Amino acid sequence: MKSLGLSALLAWGVLHAASTPAEYQISGPYTHDNLTVFLIHASSDRRVSPYMTLKDAMETNQVMVYETKNVNSLAIENVSNQAVFIQGGDIVKGGQQDRVITNDFVLPPNSGRLPISAFCVEQGRWTQGGDEPMKTFNASPAMIPSNALKHAVIVEGNQQEVWKEVSKEQMGLASGVRKFDRTDGTHLSSTAEMVEVQAARSPSSLMLSMASRPVADATKPYIKALHSILAKEKNVVGYAVAINGEIRGADVYSTSALFASLWPKLLQSSAVEAVRLNGQERPTAQIDYTASITSMLKASESSPQSTVDVDKKVKLAKWETPGAVAIESRDGESWVHGSYLKK
Repeated sequence: MKSLGLSALLAWGVLHAASTPAEYQISGPYTHDNLTVFLIHASSDRRVSPYMTLKDAMETNQVMVYETKNVNSLAIENVSNQAVFIQGGDIVKGGQQDRVITNDFVLPPNSGRLPISAFCVEQGRWTQGGDEPMKTFNASPAMIPSNALKHAVIVEGNQQEVWKEVSKEQMGLASGVRKFDRTDGTHLSSTAEMVEVQAARSPSSLMLSMASRPVADATKPYIKALHSILAKEKNVVGYAVAINGEIRGADVYSTSALFASLWPKLLQSSAVEAVRLNGQERPTAQIDYTASITSMLKASESSPQSTVDVDKKVKLAKWETPGAVAIESRDGESWVHGSYLKK
């Protein structure tokens, strides 16, 4: 990958102007316990997405992800006639280790096998995992949850930091589930249930921890309360999330259809993080959440501080302010996705 020249930077600024935060409207809050969601609306919207999501494409066998025996590189192939949007932070499970995709990528139709960058999120395994395939991968129902882990994967691109943050995430979940009641009315308090968060086929698998029974029981009320909030809203192209009263980040997409397709995974990951952080102190002072979200989105109003070509079409740009990091992706002339992380 290489940096863009000045002319490309100027072109990015002109093309990005159509999606500035000034044109966004924010609705909400929608709250369950310590998790609060705000919806981000565009002034107008294309209702049909030109992209499938990775999860949908993998579950219908239209995209295959292959093990390469290189921890930081996988092979991926799209056999459909539709482009597929892959988001940095998407997890694929199986192979010789579960992996997380490092950056946004648009997989063209009938792509043939292409390389894609990844990090390991299951440090302790390099063999077949249970009955999962060892040469290929399955789709995951969630993305990486915490800001620190997102920063390690998407911003820093550091495998050692990814492993460190995965371990911290698992420890936090094992502690966090103790504060919740299971759906059968019993309490998540025993040592055995805490261990279950890190058990199954691999104690180092982030995906298995997120899918474990204690975490699933704890996240279920969040998902039940918030999954349908898009139903009566119009032109919703993204969301911002606050946990324990603190804005954590936002994701904005080019169309409401793409956001709606990704919403279950985004909500699942936000719920997992809310479980991990439940019980922490919440602010007592009044907070202007709309101003905080708008300020975070405005991180990308100036020229990007760094840019890279993922391939001949897909480009990434990054901005960093004292309070936030913004990374946006473009597919040729089309702006696709912006990820905004509070520091």
